[in-house]
Amino acid sequence: ELLQLPMAVVTVPDDGPGSDRLIIAPKPGDYLPLNPGEPFADVRVQFNGSIAGPCAFWLEANGTVGNMNVLDKVPSEPYVWHKVPEGHHRVQLVLWTPGMDASVRPSKPEDLSSFGSRGSATVEFRVKRFEDFIPSYEWKEVERWHLLPPGLEIVGDFASSCRARIPEVWPWRVQRQGEPGSPGELRVRRESTMAELLEQLKLSESTHEVVWCDADGKHEYTLKPN
Repeated sequence: ELLQLPMAVVTVPDDGPGSDRLIIAPKPGDYLPLNPGEPFADVRVQFNGSIAGPCAFWLEANGTVGNMNVLDKVPSEPYVWHKVPEGHHRVQLVLWTPGMDASVRPSKPEDLSSFGSRGSATVEFRVKRFEDFIPSYEWKEVERWHLLPPGLEIVGDFASSCRARIPEVWPWRVQRQGEPGSPGELRVRRESTMAELLEQLKLSESTHEVVWCDADGKHEYTLKPN
């Protein structure tokens, strides 16, 4: 008979947006994940749509300047750049002012020097393949591209420096396969062995085994009793 031990991962949480910035998201220094199974990301940028007047914005991907978008006002809906590769990128936004001839508009970033400016913003960010954080009972540094399993002890600020570890005592909710209405909960300690936990459930390693499985059930392996 099998005992299922589920596991899930969550993305490192982010702070809420501020209304005083021209570019609300991503924030400076953010890490954005590559699309699952692909070598690129879809980068979703949220501008401050409450700003009136014409604007121009563009993406510089690994130093390469992309096409500039010129609009009559700052967009209120998110703008998405597709197939952005892994690396160091930045979004630039300029609030430009028309000249004497209102019909003349900039078409590329270098044209903006011929127009007045009401403000500008630059946000640098990185696109990277995110990795599962492998916890232990010792404190470990958490990088901004780590995916954390739930239930860890966390100290510090995700935006700067953060550490995490498995708590000295943590609850394990046990579900016996084929018996959905009979979950149990054990207090697991650092020194606990699987054989001891099975004994607390009045079970034996000779008749039961514990199987770890991920959240979607696609991967699993049997945990050793000791």
